[in-house]
Amino acid sequence: MKVIFLDIDGVLNPAYHMHALHFHQKYGGVAEDAYGYLFCPHTLEHLAYIVEHTHAKLVISSTWRKKGLTFMQDLWHHRGLPGEVVDITPVIDNIRGEEIAAWLQPNEVENFIIIDDENYLLPNQVPYLVQTDMNYGLKLSDAQQCIALLNQS
Repeated sequence: MKVIFLDIDGVLNPAYHMHALHFHQKYGGVAEDAYGYLFCPHTLEHLAYIVEHTHAKLVISSTWRKKGLTFMQDLWHHRGLPGEVVDITPVIDNIRGEEIAAWLQPNEVENFIIIDDENYLLPNQVPYLVQTDMNYGLKLSDAQQCIALLNQS
């Protein structure tokens, strides 16, 4: 199984999008649903592109995971988001690298990537990181890098 460890804020919710949502909401527009703020359509297109070309499964490593696996799966299903959320990483003192390592240990994984706007990883995980710019989120160039990493033998 190919796995994408997925952060949300700064990846699917970039800063420019959040500012636009607040502005939109200020003037009566819809910015959120029962699950929280709506994700940026452009970043979702890029996530769909990755999933389409790699068939990778999603493991949520974002702080959003603290709401639980069922919540995250329901959010994905309700919004019709790309990919399949198969799990969430455990919470270990909010140290993302240790949380990812703890998830990888008992799971059989062919290949993985970590999409995050921050680098709180263990040194051996850094080659698998596709670091986004928190202002713009997951861009097409990031998606292409993800596909190349996930599809390498």
